[in-house]
Amino acid sequence: MWRHNIYSGDVLKVSDIGEVKLINKLFSIMGGPGGITGFDDVVAVKTDRVAVVVKTDSFVESADRLPGMPPEAIGHKTVVMNVSDFAAKGVKPMGMLVSLAVPPDTDVGFLEIIYKGMVKAAASYGFRVMGGDTSTSRELILAGFLFGVQKPDLIVQRRGAKTGDIVATTGFFGDTACAYMILLKHMSPGDQVLERRLVNHAYFPEARLKEGLALASHRLASAAIDCSDGLAVTLHQLAEASCVGILIDNVPVSPDAKKYAEYYGLDPVELALYRGGEEFELVVTIPEEKWYEACKVVESVGGRLLRLGRVVSRIGVFINMDGEEKPVKLKGWEHFKGWV
Repeated sequence: MWRHNIYSGDVLKVSDIGEVKLINKLFSIMGGPGGITGFDDVVAVKTDRVAVVVKTDSFVESADRLPGMPPEAIGHKTVVMNVSDFAAKGVKPMGMLVSLAVPPDTDVGFLEIIYKGMVKAAASYGFRVMGGDTSTSRELILAGFLFGVQKPDLIVQRRGAKTGDIVATTGFFGDTACAYMILLKHMSPGDQVLERRLVNHAYFPEARLKEGLALASHRLASAAIDCSDGLAVTLHQLAEASCVGILIDNVPVSPDAKKYAEYYGLDPVELALYRGGEEFELVVTIPEEKWYEACKVVESVGGRLLRLGRVVSRIGVFINMDGEEKPVKLKGWEHFKGWV
């Protein structure tokens, strides 16, 4: 096909450069990121009074459907992966469009269940799936397009972290890493109840929208990002965007992940840092003088903030383990390359 032979000689393939370098190449053609947020997880375009904020993310069956994943969970996750980035920016969704592409022989009932999952998930975050497009393809593809508005000065960007800020997150890590090992490597923990909890965490993740909106409305977060490619990658992305470093002294591993790690003799901190992804917890930086208020505000909407560490001046991401500082490696999920 044309996409393989339009150049003479050796062809540079997407798998050779990975997602980040591909994005940079495409942005160079487009003239750089658009809107007031720059390179971020959403695009925000300023109008006279507000910023129109949009986000698109896709569920592709061959890349995103885990073994045994029910159709309702496909719809649920399509919504969550879009909402989570709005949560990090502190933007309330107004509605969502979905472009659907499927093989012609797809079971209609299967698609109905997927859409019921989307509708239910969207309703839980206070908006509707309003329409979209349909087309044919070789596999199931759901491309979500989320939109909303926010005052430009209330949008929390990736950049903005300052030296001395506290780095925090909205939840525990490790559950999805364990779920991937159960589903992809058939490493059962020998406890059906524990296994079911871990797998459901991967099938039906939750976006921290209430927490993100609360932090933004009270102007408490200096920077924020959602965790979808693994905690280590997320920390590096946040540090790089603000041209700062991060020193971690606490990795909040979930109790279930600790049980799973103990069963297989694994390092729970490594599980949480490097082997997870799509936890959709928010990672935020909070000025120290606002930390107590931020905790109270998040608790008032039913959430929590867990301290990870601090923003430091030296570039990089580090972890303090047993009194010794070690670099946190840039390892996690990257499209086209997989786990790196």
